[in-house]
Amino acid sequence: YKIDEVSEFSAGPADEVQLDRLFELALNLGLVELVPPGWTPGAKDVARSAPSVSADSGAGETQVADEAPGAGAAEASGNSAEAVPTVRVTNKDGGCSAAQLQTRRRNCVDTLRDGSNGPHMRVLPAGAFVMGSPDHPEDEPVRDVSIPTPFALSVFEITWADYSLYCRGAGVQCPAQPWPDDGMPVVNVSWHDAVAYADWLSVQTGQTYRLPTEEEWEYATRAGATTEYPFGDVLLPAQARYSSITTYDAPLPTSDRTTQRNDFGLWHVVGNVREWVAADWSPDAEAPETKVVRGGSYASDAGELRCSARAGMPAVARDDKTGFRLLREL
Repeated sequence: YKIDEVSEFSAGPADEVQLDRLFELALNLGLVELVPPGWTPGAKDVARSAPSVSADSGAGETQVADEAPGAGAAEASGNSAEAVPTVRVTNKDGGCSAAQLQTRRRNCVDTLRDGSNGPHMRVLPAGAFVMGSPDHPEDEPVRDVSIPTPFALSVFEITWADYSLYCRGAGVQCPAQPWPDDGMPVVNVSWHDAVAYADWLSVQTGQTYRLPTEEEWEYATRAGATTEYPFGDVLLPAQARYSSITTYDAPLPTSDRTTQRNDFGLWHVVGNVREWVAADWSPDAEAPETKVVRGGSYASDAGELRCSARAGMPAVARDDKTGFRLLREL
């Protein structure tokens, strides 16, 4: 479990060192099946067991090599196991790249100017899907949507730990939070607050962060599913944080694994807290500053958590049920 967890969230050399130690421990315990073929002690920054690929990338982008360090060492030491070529992914800025789609390592982080990490991101592929639901005409009209380029989306909703770095760095007043855990999603933030944080993060990292569009949000949430929810046409209480059998008064933190992530590896895409997106709720001239929220919250019923469900909120509104996640352009 620990190997899977560290592999999933590895985003820098320190995590790779931890993986090396876990693999060494597994070998010492005789759990050979947990160690990727071709891995040898001392290999660092390796996305292991991935096929060999190559890619062109510019300065500061992810570099993809043909073979992991140490692959030849297994043969030189007389190890009869065949050395399997692996992919080495390094980035001097620790950032995200579409080249990661050719490896098993999809998570990444950008580094802020003070050396701290930005939000954990997940690189998603380009694709196409059918947006909306034919059974719910109150949602967006059913239509074919193409997502032409890969992008990265935050694995969780932006947390209080993420947002408080912005408050300190930008010198803005942080909103009061109802829960003490740093891993809780930040709430009591308006649409304008979310956009301001994305702009600050873009300056800090030199990359483009923004709220996802409705199309990008639904594409990422569905992760290939054509059903009402990312997990099927019926939502089970154990799959998301929402009020069904039990009425909840708080979301889950990033440390919690009692719900289910979707097939893109994103957590809490429905339920937990509803999320601001880059879309206007209505073209009505009397309400030009009404924006869209998606996904429902811990206080919502199952109907509000459908992939295609949407709601409108004033852009200046703040409450303890609404947060956001960010998209990073690649």
